[in-house]
Amino acid sequence: MSAFGIYFGSRFTIKQQLRLIVVVLGIGALLSLFAVIAMPGVGIKLGGVHAGSWKGIYGHKNTFSAYMTLTLVAFFCLLSKNKNPQESLLARAGLLLSIAMIILSTSKSGLIIFIVALVSLSLYKKFIWKGKPTLLLLDLTVLTLGSIVTVIASNWAPLITSLGRDPTLSGRTLIWGGVIQKIMEQPILGYGQMGFWAPDATERVEIGLRLGRGYLPPHSHNGFLDMTLFVGFVGLSLFLVSLVKTYWHALKTAYKGSKPEDFWPLGLLSLLLLYNMTESLLTFLLNIFWVLYCATVISTNLYQRRSPEKQLSKHSLPRSLTLSKPNY
Repeated sequence: MSAFGIYFGSRFTIKQQLRLIVVVLGIGALLSLFAVIAMPGVGIKLGGVHAGSWKGIYGHKNTFSAYMTLTLVAFFCLLSKNKNPQESLLARAGLLLSIAMIILSTSKSGLIIFIVALVSLSLYKKFIWKGKPTLLLLDLTVLTLGSIVTVIASNWAPLITSLGRDPTLSGRTLIWGGVIQKIMEQPILGYGQMGFWAPDATERVEIGLRLGRGYLPPHSHNGFLDMTLFVGFVGLSLFLVSLVKTYWHALKTAYKGSKPEDFWPLGLLSLLLLYNMTESLLTFLLNIFWVLYCATVISTNLYQRRSPEKQLSKHSLPRSLTLSKPNY
C-alpha cells in the first residue's frame, strides 16, 4: 500500500488524483446503492443489533460510513471554486448521495464526523483563504469551537447516552485502557504489524476478557493506538513528524490555491485525524486511507518544490517523478 501510494502521488498531479478518486468513490457509492436494492442480504444488515443498517459493498456499517464520508469530502473539494458546470453538477449529486448513505448507515460516530468535517471545510473555504483580516475570525472560531468541545467533554456521558450509546462508546474506552497498558509493556518498537491482533494472540484475548462480553475486538478502534501497538513510539513519532509537515504543506496549498484540487490535501488530512479517533484507518489491514495519505505526502512535497518561491528545473527531480504537465 505504501509503494502504491508513493507511485500514485508521484505519477499524478493533485488535480488528476482528485478526479480519479472521485470516480472510484462514486462507483463505490453507486455499487453500494445497487447492492442495497438488488441484493439486500449483501447491502443491508438483516439481523442482530444493527439490523437495517446499510453497509453497501464494504462489509460493515462503520467501514461503509467511513468511505461515504471520504466520498463526501472528495465531492466537496471538487465543488469548491469549480467553474466547470458539468463537474459542479456531478459534485452536487455526489454530495447528496454520500450524505444519504451516511445517514442510512446509522453510524452515529460517522454522522458526527461528517457534520464536523463539512462545517470545517466550509469554514476553510469561506474564510481562511481571504487574507490576514480573517485571522481574527479564525481565532474567534477556534475559541468558540474550543468552548463547545469543553462543554461536550464535561458532559459527554449523558450526551452519548442520549444518542442511544453507552458512555464507554460501545466498549471503546475499555479497549483503549487495556491497549495503553499493553503499549507500555513494549513501548519502543511495539508488537509488529498485526502481531497484537493475531487470532491466537494472548494479548488480544486479555483485551477481550477485560470487556467481559465474550467478544474479541479485531482492533483498538483508534488508528493512533494501533500504530503505536504495531511500531511503538519510534514509529508513531516518525509518523507524527510526517503528518505535521504534510498538514502544514496542505494549509499552504489551500491558502495559495484557487482551484478545487487545492483543498483536497487539507480535506483528506482533516478527515483522517477525525476518523482515527474512533476507528482504525491508518495501518490496520488493507484500506485506501493509508494509500491516499502516502500519496498526499508525496504530492504536497512536490507542490512545495514546484512553487514559484522554489521553482526547480525538471532535471532536478528524478526521472520517475518528472510530470509531463505539472498542474499543482
